[in-house]
Amino acid sequence: MMKCKPITLKLLFISLLVLLLTACHTASGTQLATATPDAPEVIATPGLATPAPIANAVVKLVPQEAEIHPNQTIHLDVTIENVQNLYGIELHVVYDPAMLTIVDCDTAKDGIQIVPGNFLKPDFVVRNQVDAASGTIDYVITQVSPTKPASGKGVLATIEFRTVKAGATELTPTILLAAPDGQAIIATPKKTQLNILQ
Repeated sequence: MMKCKPITLKLLFISLLVLLLTACHTASGTQLATATPDAPEVIATPGLATPAPIANAVVKLVPQEAEIHPNQTIHLDVTIENVQNLYGIELHVVYDPAMLTIVDCDTAKDGIQIVPGNFLKPDFVVRNQVDAASGTIDYVITQVSPTKPASGKGVLATIEFRTVKAGATELTPTILLAAPDGQAIIATPKKTQLNILQ
């Protein structure tokens, strides 16, 4: 079984740094602009309380089990359930490039991208790229003020796979979730199995 590479926490935490600094200056009423060259400006929202995140969110690829034939495409939604106060995500998925390839969602851009979901607004896309040779997907986004945190359930992203050959393959997302203040939200990932028939 292929092992998912460890989460690089710095990707999401760097993108949320401006939000953390903004929160620190909110009490004094200071408007703070980001010092990160490529990041958008973030403006503090005085009086906005941050609810405590919960620790039982569930992240999975839907459908969780499917049968498909070679040279066909299948859309897998990266879904989240039972989450509160979500503001940023760092998603990694490892797949077998001998069994699957990714269909690029935006051919106008360099590289291969997956489709952003509608549960979070991708105000600041830190990374959206696929390494077709190693079979890795990296998707890191965060919202910025005045966008509000998201709670409940929804689709974080959609991945369109094209099957290569017959066999069985498993996919399990690895994900970091963060609240507006940078606090981690614990999530339980669920595996998906694709059975590619002759």
